[in-house]
Amino acid sequence: MVNTVPFVAVVFGWPAVIVSILLALGGIAATRSKMVLAGAIVACPFLFYLFLTPRLQWVAPPVAVLLFLAARAVARRRHRTALVMVAPYVGLAVFVAWLVVNQGAG
Repeated sequence: MVNTVPFVAVVFGWPAVIVSILLALGGIAATRSKMVLAGAIVACPFLFYLFLTPRLQWVAPPVAVLLFLAARAVARRRHRTALVMVAPYVGLAVFVAWLVVNQGAG
């Protein structure tokens, strides 16, 4: 039997988070607003999952809005603004990764 990654893990998990970050940052670097928009769309399931958790339910919606606004900022050639708008998502992903790594510690 072939050992494959379940579809749910790809859509909601770390592969989707990494792809969304790469799409967003690559879109900003290449001045492609559609790439940033694709990154925001790929990030939505992960952010929706975080919205359903008590600890991060108030953080996820504004971060999602900022990701979509980053695509608009790139379309208007405001790269620094777009980077600032993507930064909370990257920070949130790093924070959740830190929580996952340290959940067994202590």
